[in-house]
Amino acid sequence: MGLNPPQVILEHLRPLPLKGEGVTTLESRVAEVTRSTMEQTREALRELACPLCAKASETSLPPLCAINHMIPLINETKIYPWRPSRCPEPMRPQWAEKRQAYLASGRWEMTSAGNMVPMLFIRKPGTDWLHTIMDLREHNKNTRKLTSPLLDMEGILRRVA
Repeated sequence: MGLNPPQVILEHLRPLPLKGEGVTTLESRVAEVTRSTMEQTREALRELACPLCAKASETSLPPLCAINHMIPLINETKIYPWRPSRCPEPMRPQWAEKRQAYLASGRWEMTSAGNMVPMLFIRKPGTDWLHTIMDLREHNKNTRKLTSPLLDMEGILRRVA
Protein backbone atom coordinates (compact mmCIF):
# COMPACT_ATOMS: atom_id res chain seq x y z
CA MET A 1 0.00 0.00 0.00
CA GLY A 2 1.33 3.41 -0.88
CA LEU A 3 0.08 6.77 0.31
CA ASN A 4 1.63 9.19 -2.17
CA PRO A 5 0.39 8.63 -4.82
CA PRO A 6 -2.43 6.56 -3.28
CA GLN A 7 -2.00 3.00 -4.53
CA VAL A 8 -2.48 -0.62 -3.53
CA ILE A 9 -0.43 -3.64 -4.63
CA LEU A 10 -2.19 -6.99 -4.17
CA GLU A 11 -0.41 -9.96 -5.72
CA HIS A 12 0.46 -7.77 -8.66
CA LEU A 13 3.80 -6.41 -9.84
CA ARG A 14 2.37 -3.07 -10.90
CA PRO A 15 0.78 -0.70 -8.35
CA LEU A 16 -2.85 0.12 -8.99
CA PRO A 17 -3.95 3.70 -8.26
CA LEU A 18 -6.76 4.48 -5.79
CA LYS A 19 -9.48 6.74 -7.19
CA GLY A 20 -12.66 8.22 -5.82
CA GLU A 21 -14.09 10.91 -3.57
CA GLY A 22 -12.75 9.42 -0.32
CA VAL A 23 -9.12 9.32 -1.51
CA THR A 24 -6.86 11.94 0.05
CA THR A 25 -3.32 12.62 -1.10
CA LEU A 26 -0.72 13.11 1.60
CA GLU A 27 2.12 15.47 0.75
CA SER A 28 5.58 15.02 2.12
CA ARG A 29 8.09 17.80 2.65
CA VAL A 30 11.16 15.69 3.40
CA ALA A 31 14.72 16.68 2.57
CA GLU A 32 16.21 14.21 0.17
CA VAL A 33 19.34 12.54 1.51
CA THR A 34 21.44 10.72 -1.03
CA ARG A 35 24.25 8.27 -0.39
CA SER A 36 26.82 10.96 -1.23
CA THR A 37 25.60 13.32 1.55
CA MET A 38 24.73 10.61 4.09
CA GLU A 39 28.08 10.72 5.95
CA GLN A 40 28.02 14.53 6.13
CA THR A 41 24.50 14.38 7.57
CA ARG A 42 25.54 11.77 10.15
CA GLU A 43 28.52 13.89 11.22
CA ALA A 44 26.31 16.97 11.62
CA LEU A 45 23.88 14.96 13.76
CA ARG A 46 26.76 13.64 15.90
CA GLU A 47 27.94 17.20 16.55
CA LEU A 48 24.41 18.31 17.50
CA ALA A 49 23.94 15.35 19.86
CA CYS A 50 27.38 15.61 21.48
CA PRO A 51 26.24 17.75 24.46
CA LEU A 52 23.35 15.34 25.12
CA CYS A 53 25.67 12.35 25.41
CA ALA A 54 28.35 13.88 27.64
CA LYS A 55 29.74 12.00 30.63
CA ALA A 56 29.19 13.29 34.17
CA SER A 57 32.84 14.37 34.42
CA GLU A 58 32.46 16.59 31.33
CA THR A 59 29.42 18.54 32.56
CA SER A 60 28.95 21.07 35.30
CA LEU A 61 26.06 21.51 37.67
CA PRO A 62 23.26 23.82 36.58
CA PRO A 63 23.58 27.39 37.92
CA LEU A 64 21.68 28.52 40.99
CA CYS A 65 18.25 29.97 40.23
CA ALA A 66 16.56 32.99 41.81
CA ILE A 67 14.28 30.59 43.70
CA ASN A 68 16.00 27.58 45.25
CA HIS A 69 14.36 24.80 47.22
CA MET A 70 14.52 24.77 51.03
CA ILE A 71 13.76 21.85 53.35
CA PRO A 72 12.48 22.91 56.81
CA LEU A 73 14.02 20.83 59.62
CA ILE A 74 12.41 20.00 62.96
CA ASN A 75 15.71 20.12 64.84
CA GLU A 76 18.48 21.96 62.94
CA THR A 77 21.16 20.97 65.48
CA LYS A 78 20.49 17.22 65.32
CA ILE A 79 23.56 15.05 64.86
CA TYR A 80 22.97 11.89 62.84
CA PRO A 81 24.70 8.64 63.75
CA TRP A 82 27.58 7.75 61.43
CA ARG A 83 27.87 4.39 59.75
CA PRO A 84 30.22 3.39 56.95
CA SER A 85 29.20 2.80 53.36
CA ARG A 86 30.07 -0.58 51.91
CA CYS A 87 30.68 -1.45 48.29
CA PRO A 88 30.75 -5.05 47.01
CA GLU A 89 34.27 -6.07 45.95
CA PRO A 90 33.41 -6.73 42.24
CA MET A 91 32.00 -3.19 41.94
CA ARG A 92 34.96 -1.31 43.46
CA PRO A 93 36.54 -0.31 40.08
CA GLN A 94 33.19 1.13 38.93
CA TRP A 95 32.84 2.95 42.25
CA ALA A 96 36.33 4.49 41.92
CA GLU A 97 35.56 5.66 38.37
CA LYS A 98 32.18 7.12 39.34
CA ARG A 99 33.63 8.86 42.42
CA GLN A 100 36.42 10.48 40.38
CA ALA A 101 33.95 11.66 37.70
CA TYR A 102 31.61 13.24 40.27
CA LEU A 103 34.47 14.90 42.18
CA ALA A 104 35.97 16.27 38.95
CA SER A 105 32.64 17.73 37.78
CA GLY A 106 31.86 19.37 41.13
CA ARG A 107 28.76 17.28 41.83
CA TRP A 108 30.45 15.96 44.97
CA GLU A 109 33.11 17.51 47.16
CA MET A 110 35.33 16.10 49.89
CA THR A 111 34.44 17.36 53.34
CA SER A 112 35.08 16.60 56.97
CA ALA A 113 31.51 17.36 58.04
CA GLY A 114 30.08 15.43 60.97
CA ASN A 115 26.64 14.65 59.52
CA MET A 116 27.63 12.46 56.62
CA VAL A 117 25.10 10.37 54.74
CA PRO A 118 25.89 6.70 54.10
CA MET A 119 25.55 5.42 50.55
CA LEU A 120 24.08 2.17 49.38
CA PHE A 121 25.77 0.49 46.41
CA ILE A 122 23.28 -1.53 44.39
CA ARG A 123 23.64 -3.34 41.09
CA LYS A 124 21.14 -2.00 38.55
CA PRO A 125 18.62 -4.75 37.62
CA GLY A 126 19.57 -6.64 34.49
CA THR A 127 23.02 -5.01 34.21
CA ASP A 128 26.41 -4.94 35.92
CA TRP A 129 26.26 -1.16 36.42
CA LEU A 130 26.66 0.37 39.86
CA HIS A 131 23.81 2.46 41.26
CA THR A 132 24.64 4.69 44.24
CA ILE A 133 21.81 5.66 46.56
CA MET A 134 22.05 8.13 49.42
CA ASP A 135 20.51 6.74 52.61
CA LEU A 136 18.49 9.76 53.78
CA ARG A 137 16.04 7.94 56.06
CA GLU A 138 17.41 9.57 59.24
CA HIS A 139 17.34 13.02 57.61
CA ASN A 140 13.78 12.49 56.37
CA LYS A 141 12.61 11.72 59.92
CA ASN A 142 13.86 15.18 60.95
CA THR A 143 11.98 16.99 58.16
CA ARG A 144 8.90 19.12 58.69
CA LYS A 145 6.29 17.83 56.26
CA LEU A 146 4.84 20.47 53.95
CA THR A 147 1.29 19.49 53.15
CA SER A 148 -1.34 21.22 51.10
CA PRO A 149 -4.72 20.04 49.84
CA LEU A 150 -4.94 18.58 46.37
CA LEU A 151 -6.18 20.89 43.66
CA ASP A 152 -9.81 20.69 42.52
CA MET A 153 -9.10 19.48 38.98
CA GLU A 154 -12.75 19.53 37.89
CA GLY A 155 -13.12 23.14 39.07
CA ILE A 156 -9.95 24.16 37.22
CA LEU A 157 -11.16 22.46 34.02
CA ARG A 158 -14.56 24.20 34.29
CA ARG A 159 -12.89 27.62 34.68
CA VAL A 160 -10.51 26.98 31.80
CA ALA A 161 -13.33 25.80 29.54
